[in-house]
Amino acid sequence: MTGGGDGFQPMLVDIHSTRDFGQWRREGLAGDQPSLAPYGLEHLSQLGFELRQARRPAWLDREPARRLRPLELRTRLRLRQTVLGARVTRRADLALALLEPQSYAYSLLSTMGVRPWSTTPLAALVCWLADDFRVAGTRRKNWLRQCVRGTDLFLYLSRSQHPILREQLAIAEERLCFVPFGIDVDYFRPRSEPPGEPYVLTAGLDRGRDYATFLAAVAKLDYPVKLLCPLHLLRGLKVPDNVEALGFVEKARYRELLRDATLAVVPVRPEVAYPTGQSVLLAAMSSEVPTVVTQSEALADYTRHGENSWTVPGGDPESLLAGIELVLGDPQLSAKIARGGRRDAESDFNTASMWQKVAPRLRALGQSGP
Repeated sequence: MTGGGDGFQPMLVDIHSTRDFGQWRREGLAGDQPSLAPYGLEHLSQLGFELRQARRPAWLDREPARRLRPLELRTRLRLRQTVLGARVTRRADLALALLEPQSYAYSLLSTMGVRPWSTTPLAALVCWLADDFRVAGTRRKNWLRQCVRGTDLFLYLSRSQHPILREQLAIAEERLCFVPFGIDVDYFRPRSEPPGEPYVLTAGLDRGRDYATFLAAVAKLDYPVKLLCPLHLLRGLKVPDNVEALGFVEKARYRELLRDATLAVVPVRPEVAYPTGQSVLLAAMSSEVPTVVTQSEALADYTRHGENSWTVPGGDPESLLAGIELVLGDPQLSAKIARGGRRDAESDFNTASMWQKVAPRLRALGQSGP
């Protein structure tokens, strides 16, 4: 992916990601993925950056290379892919890791003075780092501090993470950059036809979701509910009769279920120090579907109570149920929230805006040199 962007000399960006950009682009063109690259990264190509990703050789998943896999899982170090990408790293003006686990091996090599990682500056889009540190024991905290020392720029997605990143992880202010997360507003569009049967929808894959509170709330709701999540996240929980647990669905199916919903609910654990639920929340907002969401410091950058969402206290089934019933029962409020969500997604929480905000910091980093 290349682009001239504002007349600047294109900068070569070494991309570190578990996603294969070529495959993602093919799926994006077919409508099976939002955007043409993870996180809408193709927008950087229009802003004066050339994106390169080292090829992943087939033998990397065979013996003996596969023997390193347990070590990588324990340490969250992508050792094999980082080292095999050295040729691209050496030629690049800067590197960009998506997300923080893809940055740790690079960062450690940079700290040790090993080229080319010590001479090609590294930016990392981070999501879980602050929360990982929050719940870590002393040894793990010391390890995380080591893992981030060689990263030159942290792109973080919630202002609530700043105190942990700055004060506890001791990351210098000039290495921190808050950027609001963005959704593909062309992929997640409002429905063009009247919806079918009404239902409430919730979805989510990660540990920050509060399905216990959600299921307790909707058990008293006289309304059909669809739940999209890996079924192991429901282990030990009673799924009410009005809830259809669909498990994991492909992205295109998820989009259809989301935009046909009467209401999207985002139940999260408010103590979690990363913006869990942000992608579902923003996808629903972009789809002009009204949302009820748990009040959370990590999501405060994205929610405006009564304007683009309806927020309720965390861990309280009665409050969640009351919020759901209020929005379902008030067509004017529901429409206001839905319109406000779409408006905010189009103006602030979209992939183009996200990378436009990041581009100046990446360009400055690439120009800083070794």
